[in-house]
Amino acid sequence: MPNKRQLQARATRQTIIDAMQRLIAEKGYDQVTVDDIAAACGIGRGTLYHYFPGKDAIFGYIERERFDDIPARVAERGLPTVEERLCAYVTLWFGNVLKDSVNISAYWYQQALAHQLPVHESRDGTHFDDDIANLERLLVEAVEKGELRPDMPTGLIARDIVFAINGATYYRCIDDSSFSLEEWSQGFAGKTVAALVAPFRT
Repeated sequence: MPNKRQLQARATRQTIIDAMQRLIAEKGYDQVTVDDIAAACGIGRGTLYHYFPGKDAIFGYIERERFDDIPARVAERGLPTVEERLCAYVTLWFGNVLKDSVNISAYWYQQALAHQLPVHESRDGTHFDDDIANLERLLVEAVEKGELRPDMPTGLIARDIVFAINGATYYRCIDDSSFSLEEWSQGFAGKTVAALVAPFRT
């Protein structure tokens, strides 16, 4: 169980992340400085650097690292069917994205298109690659359990899901006035994902 000091450190780290998200929503990424973030948190620049080496690292957490625990969170639920596990993955993924402003999502896609996303030490590929690998692993496990047929194109289905969820998130950046990403995500997680795997059910 974490002690008081560890809990305080976690709270400070989360305060920094929340401030970064709020400032990007208000000003756009390029206009946000480390001093802005520190001031919004009521801490000094040195304290901020104790938690993150700079604003790119904070953004790196927002755009990628906070998604890392999704497979474990799905696994701990002990869901009995592959459809439920896929639905849980997609729902948790959108749970993170829907906390973001359109500005944060737009900046992420802008950086992705320019091949300028933050580089992560000891990690290859992008957030797209992480999600494809995670979903393919989930599907392969379902094949190994006998839930899905061995001829299921696990990589193709995983890519289809990732392309769809990112396409919808990107569309939100273009038309955030009438398009409800939350409603779309519920329909996709609840119905479309199941339809993708249905032809390969044993």
